[in-house]
Amino acid sequence: MKSSKLMIMGLMIGVLALSGCQSVSQKDYAALESELATVKEELRQTRDELRIAQEQLQLQGVSDDDDLMASLGISEIENKDEKIAVIKSSAEELASLVASSYSGQDISPLLDEFVADQSIAISYVYFGTVDDVFMISPATELPEDYRFTQRPAYKSALGVDINIAEIYIDAIDDRPIQTITKAVYVDDKLIGVVGIDAYLD
Repeated sequence: MKSSKLMIMGLMIGVLALSGCQSVSQKDYAALESELATVKEELRQTRDELRIAQEQLQLQGVSDDDDLMASLGISEIENKDEKIAVIKSSAEELASLVASSYSGQDISPLLDEFVADQSIAISYVYFGTVDDVFMISPATELPEDYRFTQRPAYKSALGVDINIAEIYIDAIDDRPIQTITKAVYVDDKLIGVVGIDAYLD
């Protein structure tokens, strides 16, 4: 898998850097670093594709999380409800933070700080405005035609207190992920939707 290749290449570069190995030329070392950067980019692009595919799958609907996990051949997640409750609380905290902080500026640094402060294992946190300004942490390149307001994660958060999506499996890490989104209002006016994708294992 790409993740295994990335780990091996990273270890190779680290060992070479620490040992100061003379048998490897500067050119070869640079080539390794270049290939590592390429694999990282491929992983990031794959995650983006998986995010979009997962949103499309939400449109098809699954009866419940247990049916989804059974169809994927994985056992019940330990303490699933408790973990989802923590993610839900974090999403509510994020919505309040954005409501009190956002005034049209880039709040990516705020999202980065939020991720760093969480005890849960986060894949992504994001905020999309009603005008389709989209901010995400960790920073991720999305297709030029990506419109968060047209995605199920955005639409499903409107008209409800909070949206808890179907659990899906990250194809890169083979880990279950829960997406929770919540609409953000300022003075009763919708300004956008925040979301958290967090691992459940």
